[in-house]
Amino acid sequence: LQFVSQQLSQLYGPLYSLVTTNSAAYAVFQKTFRNGHTKYDHADPWTEDEENVWKVWAENVFIPSNLRIKTVIEDNAHLVLDGVMPDVFIDMLAHLESSKIVLPASRQGAMKMGPTMEALDQFARWPEGFNGYVHESYVRVADEYARLIGRSRGKHLMARVQKR
Repeated sequence: LQFVSQQLSQLYGPLYSLVTTNSAAYAVFQKTFRNGHTKYDHADPWTEDEENVWKVWAENVFIPSNLRIKTVIEDNAHLVLDGVMPDVFIDMLAHLESSKIVLPASRQGAMKMGPTMEALDQFARWPEGFNGYVHESYVRVADEYARLIGRSRGKHLMARVQKR
């Protein structure tokens, strides 16, 4: 029960919250940024204003959230289901590490729109199955926790009844 409680409170619960919030923020970003245009299209490059909007979102919303995701995974790897680091976690960490270069390079002026998009093409993308895995794992652990709590409460109640 204690281990499952830790899985829920330290790993899968925080990841579920972060992924849900991040997905909602990204949906808002998609509606407001280049609405109707492809995000990274070499034939339709970003304007300077669009690049600045992207940087603001990245610096203030996506990067802080992603860094929290990274911290949760790294600090709680011992709590992963079945004791094996899932590929989607490894892919997420690769995404987070490889994306570190984009904003610093653009801040230094080394990347204007064409090169920024090329840099975006090069780093590992958000893993396609990550959000689904986090959701499914959260539900699995929450169900197991509820099952164990039910069993624990039942034993406690049975002990009380037997004492009477």
